[in-house]
Amino acid sequence: EAACAHSMLAAVVAVVVDDADGGANAVAATLWRFERDCNSAVRENAGTEIPSGGVSTDDSSSKWPGKHLATAAWCIACDTNVDVDERVVAGAHVLPFLILGAPCEEAVGAFFGTRAAKLVELLNPQTADTELRSGVTSPGSVVANAHIAYATLAAMYTRCSKETVANGPGLSVNSFNAAVSRRAIGDLDGAGAVGVACKCASEATEA
Repeated sequence: EAACAHSMLAAVVAVVVDDADGGANAVAATLWRFERDCNSAVRENAGTEIPSGGVSTDDSSSKWPGKHLATAAWCIACDTNVDVDERVVAGAHVLPFLILGAPCEEAVGAFFGTRAAKLVELLNPQTADTELRSGVTSPGSVVANAHIAYATLAAMYTRCSKETVANGPGLSVNSFNAAVSRRAIGDLDGAGAVGVACKCASEATEA
């Protein structure tokens, strides 16, 4: 099921990424409805075995039927080999919709409990500077990282209580909220990852 979700989402994202008529939001909304309908099916079938090919009986999946799609969106968003626009559609449109529509905030907290370090790292200006100077990444990719991270964080903080964040990401990264705040303040001051990317792009233009 997880592999199927990844293949399906990657194909859909590739199709809608060039749609100037709101394709990204449309696919995100459709996936949100899919999750909502799956959750209704779980409630209706409570206590019964769900047939093969139906909604997974895995506990975490039953609490958040869209978890496999969220995992696929996260993987696409973080894959630097994927086109930047496709990464943004997956990470800044699809994933936030799935997070906000999740019926169980604890499942969302647990999801990011294993991804908290990566979220903070996406906004690391030192990493961005090193990778830009070595040619490993591009300014556009760095900005995409920030777009994905902030959209995802906004959805997570909206869906989860401070207790859930503390028991999820907060257990994986020391002072998680403070780390996120430092990254955000850095970007607001122009000294964050986005600022580093803009400086690199400006220098390349002047060269």
